[in-house]
Amino acid sequence: MPEPTFRTGELIAVKMRNRRYGLIWVVGAAKRGELCRVVGLEWFGREPPSEEVAAEAQLMHLSHRWYDDLPFAARLIESSKPTMVAVGSCEVLPEWLDFDFVSQQTDWKAIAATLYREYRWREDAKYRASIADLPQVGDTYAFELREDVGGWGAGRVIRATGSIGADRYSVRRIVFGVPARWEKKPSLAEVESAIAARSEHPRFGEIGTTDALPKSFVPLGNLPPTPEELALVDGKGWGMWEFVRGSVAHHWRLENDEAYAIDLRNRRYGATFAVPLSGGGFDLFAHFRSDNGRALGLHVPARLSSIPKEARLPKLLAGVAPHWVRVEAPRPDALVYLGNAGDALNRIERTGDAVLLAGWEPLMNADRYASIDDWPLAGTPPEPPPPTLDELAARTFFESWKGHVDAKDLKKSRQILKALHRSLAKGDDAEAVIQTAVEAFNAIDDFIMTIEREDIFDALWLYGRAAGIADPEALIDEHRDW
Repeated sequence: MPEPTFRTGELIAVKMRNRRYGLIWVVGAAKRGELCRVVGLEWFGREPPSEEVAAEAQLMHLSHRWYDDLPFAARLIESSKPTMVAVGSCEVLPEWLDFDFVSQQTDWKAIAATLYREYRWREDAKYRASIADLPQVGDTYAFELREDVGGWGAGRVIRATGSIGADRYSVRRIVFGVPARWEKKPSLAEVESAIAARSEHPRFGEIGTTDALPKSFVPLGNLPPTPEELALVDGKGWGMWEFVRGSVAHHWRLENDEAYAIDLRNRRYGATFAVPLSGGGFDLFAHFRSDNGRALGLHVPARLSSIPKEARLPKLLAGVAPHWVRVEAPRPDALVYLGNAGDALNRIERTGDAVLLAGWEPLMNADRYASIDDWPLAGTPPEPPPPTLDELAARTFFESWKGHVDAKDLKKSRQILKALHRSLAKGDDAEAVIQTAVEAFNAIDDFIMTIEREDIFDALWLYGRAAGIADPEALIDEHRDW
């Protein structure tokens, strides 16, 4: 097991999107792949601070602010880590750790983005003024949904923490999307009926936000939250108002579009499948992520005689030496979904390069070979030749977004790629051009979910390879917020 990336007590300067640095304090270090608990401190500068300045910021935090102002739980994902510089260390005492951390797991890039929002609150008077008049508890709004769903949705403010004050957390709003859809703008009574008709109170579209309310959100009136809804609010979400619109559309499709729900389930981190073997029995495949059109995951030579129950997956994944594989072809229908074993996958250390396969046949015939070295098309073959700019010009990017992503967002995304193409064709610096495109997507990332994220990454990666960049993935990851 590798050593922790950072050590408990370290003070780390984190480079934000505006090229300035924020400061975090590691109060619970962890090994790679586990959770690291960090606290954001109120310090910002053009360069990393000296050890003395960083220690002073930590003392100010303990003296004048409650501990849960900027807490995070961050998974150590090396590929998405921004520029981070250790600048000092402060002792962490047990009595200082009596507070809750953000329950959802995030990554270092998201932490850098949150520090940047804190910086804007402190330094940008116009930004503070734009969010001063925020909705109150119970305020309910209707809004048009994305084109892939159509119709109208609704959202309500469930909690409002205070009023304008010295820091942005005093104006956070927790917002729930209402799990329903209407053909036309609903009335307040219709929204109330939709809420009452639910037998459960799911965490539906919950965000914590200080952004200004979009003009497209139409006020309907006030529906105070129920005790059941208040019990669900932990105040640890984060997002923007537009996320509520996307979340309502997403959850409505999950409940009403079976193909959409299955596709999303199958592409989640930890989705695990039984792989039927040609000689009988089953191996396992646990999905890690999708990138550049390939499924990266764990092949487990379990050699099971029957399809296992989901409860057995953690033990099965831990009991056999796995193989990391990348598979280019779509997942065949013969694979049987078993459940999600993401927690078990977290505990498996990824070592070595993944074997690149042109299809699923080697996995479905794995019992015929003595070792993975005997698999056809095994090993890591040379990268295919990069595409040319002319070849990319002939492609229509984001074709699958039609009817799924708002037409305005699709148009803006294609315009970013066209501008990127023109700059590369003129011979501009390739890395600077790719960075500019990544940051352009950062500025319009309200609509970017899993599918859009993968498609944008693939397009930028192809342009990076066409421009002669050896490792476009690292460049993209360094600058993206989506």
